[in-house]
Amino acid sequence: MLSLCLPVYPDRCDISIVALCDPEKHTGKLTFWDDVYGFNMSCMKKAVLPEAIVEVVNADTIFSEPFIIKDINCLTTTVKDLDFCSDFSLQITRDGACTAVAGYFDMFFEKDCHPPVSFSTGPTCTKTHWKQTVFLLEKPVAVSA
Repeated sequence: MLSLCLPVYPDRCDISIVALCDPEKHTGKLTFWDDVYGFNMSCMKKAVLPEAIVEVVNADTIFSEPFIIKDINCLTTTVKDLDFCSDFSLQITRDGACTAVAGYFDMFFEKDCHPPVSFSTGPTCTKTHWKQTVFLLEKPVAVSA
């Protein structure tokens, strides 16, 4: 009996972001510090704001089309390729106030896969243990579709 062992890893990975409008979460995470049991602890905002929040995003709070900020070919990428900056533009789909952007990734298993397989960690897909990564804005930004 011949045993064949093939590596199982994705061929491609897309990293995407979307705009969010979730004033309650924004208030809970940032303006909370304005009055903590009667004390002004707003100086804590500077420490909280740069911290990414890993959580499940409610799909109803999405206010833009997704934008792929990085497409990674996992078969050829190098560590250097993973240190990147990306300009982006989000197409707003509803009027409101953008309070954060959320990031997530999609994985594609295509080489030698018949049929190809993929999955998404996006907020409109089945929840995964990876969840999404939320980056709060210091102040909400008014947006229009």
